[in-house]
Formats: sequence, structure tokens, C-alpha cells
Amino acid sequence: MSEGRTDIPDVGDGGRSLLEALVHSLAENKKLLGRRYSEWSVGGPTLEAAIALSAMTQDELGHSRVLYGLLEELRGVPATGDADWTVEGWGLSVLTRPFETWAHLVVTVVLLDSALTTLVEAATTSAFLPLQRRTRKMVEEERYHALYGSHWLERLARMPAVRRVMAEWAHRAFTEAMAWFGPPGDLAPLRMAGVLSADADGLRERYSQGVRPALELLGLRPAAVAIPWDRWDPAWRRLRLDE
Repeated sequence: MSEGRTDIPDVGDGGRSLLEALVHSLAENKKLLGRRYSEWSVGGPTLEAAIALSAMTQDELGHSRVLYGLLEELRGVPATGDADWTVEGWGLSVLTRPFETWAHLVVTVVLLDSALTTLVEAATTSAFLPLQRRTRKMVEEERYHALYGSHWLERLARMPAVRRVMAEWAHRAFTEAMAWFGPPGDLAPLRMAGVLSADADGLRERYSQGVRPALELLGLRPAAVAIPWDRWDPAWRRLRLDE
């Protein structure tokens, strides 16, 4: 176990609010991801795929509940259940509606699930022990999600028509994921205090390098994807793409 502290490191009022918002966004989007997975856990192309997705559903919903518990500690406000924290505004647009096809789900596993995991990984050595302890177990469970997504992406990409559908969805999902880490320079107070191992720019770089092979398989180049920062909503830490 890395050394750390059970109270929040000195990040200032702005840094504390930033940490609360980040945890809330992560919790809400993991819950939404779990819901989207659950909708296909009985409709996957194979029995094995459906069973595995059911387990992934439980992982994401479980992670969300753990993060809500951390929010209670951060805000000093007990909650009677997840619904006390649920606010629709946090959800990334690619997660707010059921997926049209299995291909959409697979791309989301590869690109959105991994984006959330990139942030979780950056907290596994956190100087804030309550965050460190929670995220270490999550990372262990997320390793299988990455393998699952890669397997299905490679399998579906062999079909040109399906590959085109995945490429279109991947462009949108990747754009949202890249923006979700925050504008350039964001999260710097948390990095400097040791709460996270990287700021927004560092997380974006780690993430884009990790998913580069998947994007290239679909004919996309990470560097060619522009983030429309004029649509960034700082209050909800996401792009407003549908408005």
C-alpha cells in the first residue's frame, strides 16, 4: 500500500470542488455504462458474450456504488441510496440512450470504458487513501473489460459494413472521451497534490496512446480528431453535443 492520508490533501477550495465533481462524474457515467451493458446482457450474439457482459454490468454498477460512498465522505453528507446522488446532467451523450447495435456496444467498451479506467488508474497511487483504496480493486476488474472489447472489435471489424458503423460511433465516442478529462491544464491542483498521477493533458495522452490500435483498426487517427471545446460544459464536465 502506498503512503497517503485519510484526509484530503491541501488542494484549496477549488481543488476540493474539482475532486468532488470528478468523482461524481465518474460514478454517474459508470452507472450509465452499467445500464447500457445490462440492456445487452440478455441479447448478445452468443451465450458466452451475454454472460460475460452480465458480469461486466455488475462490475460497473458496483464501482458506481463505491464511488457514491466516497462522495459521502467528501461532502460529509450521508445518502440513503444511489438515487440521492443521481443527476442526469453528468452523463456523456453516448451513454444516455440504449445502443442501436452490438457494434455500438463493443466500440463503447473499447473507448468509453477504457477512458473511465484511465482516470481510475491515475488514482491508484493517490495520496488520498480513501480514493486509492477504492480504485485499486476497480483496476483489477477492468482488465477483463479491455480484453473483452478488443476481442469483439477485431472480430466485427472483419465485416466492412459493420466496420463503417463502428468507425462512425468511434469518432463520436473518442471525441467525448478525450474531452471528458477536461480542458488543457485542468486537474493540475489534483496532480500537484498527489491526488492523481496526471492532469487532464497527461490523462488524455495516456488514453489516446492506449486506444490508438483500436482506432487505427477502424481507420481513424487520434491526432486528426478535434475536440470542440466551444461545446464544453464545465459545470457537468462534458461536451454538449446534442444541443
